[in-house]
Amino acid sequence: MTTKLLNMAPPKKISQTPYGIWHGMPASCKYLKVWGNPAYVKRLVGDKLDSSSSLCWFIGYPKEIVGYYFYDLSEQRVFVSQNIVFLEKGFFIGHPMQ
Repeated sequence: MTTKLLNMAPPKKISQTPYGIWHGMPASCKYLKVWGNPAYVKRLVGDKLDSSSSLCWFIGYPKEIVGYYFYDLSEQRVFVSQNIVFLEKGFFIGHPMQ
């Protein structure tokens, strides 16, 4: 991930980024998220009457696969998911961290 971020930043001597020179267009930073950001992650299994998503916390990027690492407070586990909705308007103040 560090190399990817460095390739998206312009060096001092040239005006374009290494990514922009290689691909011919600027890099997109839409997928970069703030560490600790809350998100609703879609559950893949469950009953029809259960909620279809759970509140989790973003904790990083996996190296080998596409997606994001999340920590689920209710199940106390770390997992990778792609089916998410980030709550980018603000963090939950007063949410108990167990």
